[in-house]
Amino acid sequence: MHRHSAQEAQAMGSNGGGAAAKPPAWEFHATGPRNLSSPGRSAWKNPNYRRIAISCLVQAAYVLEFDRQENRTGETAIAPNWWKPFKYKLVRLLIDSRDGSIYGALLEWDQVAALSDWIMRRPDGAPKAVLALRGTVLKQSTVARDLEDDLRAFPRGRICYAGW
Repeated sequence: MHRHSAQEAQAMGSNGGGAAAKPPAWEFHATGPRNLSSPGRSAWKNPNYRRIAISCLVQAAYVLEFDRQENRTGETAIAPNWWKPFKYKLVRLLIDSRDGSIYGALLEWDQVAALSDWIMRRPDGAPKAVLALRGTVLKQSTVARDLEDDLRAFPRGRICYAGW
């Protein structure tokens, strides 16, 4: 089998010949974390791992909306790649009844997926459930509604959290 250099592979595209389409910036393999450790017993105790994991689960909420806009479902959907490495599953979509856009997701620890990697119980520090909400998407059908919601929230002032 002939091996190509990285430059040759890039020039030929990922399918071995011709120009390949550049992967969307929201694909996990293109922009997700590198060298991610398994979500084993001690990973969730690491603040850096927790930050990465929660960031990816929030990114999943954005990508769910992008999947909806581009009619990607089932095997072609990109969003599950953002929660599966952390052993979570989608429990419920949060859908805006005004325009049908997805603004969030409820994700839950997936014990079956964890067992497939010999993780017998949810690690200490790993949340049982995560409510992931996306922010404003300046893309296609959601931009008008998202900006309207932003402007409606703006005059009410800042939101302050204790300890921040």
